[in-house]
Amino acid sequence: MGSRLAILVREADGGYYFGRGWAQFVGARIAIDGYQNTMHDVRASGFHSIASAKEWGPGTWAEGSLFIDTPRKTVFWVGEGEEGAMPRVINALIEQTWPGWTAVWSAEQTCSTQAAAGVDDTAVFMHPSVIRDDDSLAPLGEEEAAMASPWMHDSYGYRSDAVSCRMEDGRTITWRGDADLDLISAIGPDGMHTLAEQVAKRAAAGEIPDWDDASYTGHPDMGVHLDFANRSVRWWSIMGTDCLLTDFSCLWPGWCEESCGDNAEWHAQIIGRNMRSWKSDIRKTKEFFTSLVNEHRQLHFNRPAFTDLVFTTLEKLEDGKPLPPARFVNRHGKIIEPPGNVSLAKFYTP
Repeated sequence: MGSRLAILVREADGGYYFGRGWAQFVGARIAIDGYQNTMHDVRASGFHSIASAKEWGPGTWAEGSLFIDTPRKTVFWVGEGEEGAMPRVINALIEQTWPGWTAVWSAEQTCSTQAAAGVDDTAVFMHPSVIRDDDSLAPLGEEEAAMASPWMHDSYGYRSDAVSCRMEDGRTITWRGDADLDLISAIGPDGMHTLAEQVAKRAAAGEIPDWDDASYTGHPDMGVHLDFANRSVRWWSIMGTDCLLTDFSCLWPGWCEESCGDNAEWHAQIIGRNMRSWKSDIRKTKEFFTSLVNEHRQLHFNRPAFTDLVFTTLEKLEDGKPLPPARFVNRHGKIIEPPGNVSLAKFYTP
């Protein structure tokens, strides 16, 4: 399939232009290249005029998307392979090298970017289940549902995502396991309710590793919170992700679902556990950009234009307070600003 990027530019006069590129590391690349160099590359990408944003349609083929909205001076982005960098940090770096522009992460992948451009292609994302081998849309059985449990692991160790369930009686049952949204959607609410009760029982018997057990593969990269009292599913992630609409609409009737962007602090407040380490996240981001610069050197025999500014900014961020959660756009095209009531110092370890 490759790593395909769908590019849409809305010019100052309202005209639309379409291009294609490479989705790998797109947020980091436009940050370290800056506005002028990014636009130069975009215009060299088979750039051509289209009548409206509705002709864009990356949902059927692209792994990443970039919408440069010139009248609003806002850039919407999501790509592949940027697991080593927090979206809030990428946004901050883009705004350093795109003076006067606002950076917005497309937290629900290409459907978020399309919605930001005014394209309603919900039907495109009502695709068959990727979890099952058939199109029955029946909930997964108990054996398959165990894939989301804290006792399931692979050759790399136990999955380290964060899963929590608020039960009808007010208990919050928490574990680390596979928080893949496709999987949870396919399990269905009854299956997740049963799994949560099994987790509580086995945890009480001392059969589940502690939250900080060395068998986990690191800090959670995403988390899901199910509220059985309010019938809601909310999640955060440091990677663009979405909820499988076909499974969710069929198997979770009456439930609402919502992305919280990269707001790990929101989930940490619910369960009373730190999710991330700020200095560790910045160190990983620096390593990520170092690899990106080295790759650029091999291809172009020079450094990206804003290498020094990016690394100077990262040094300052490492020594400073954590940034608030990323500004992001959801699949409905609504831009979610960073919340102002999150206690970062309490829920983001040094």
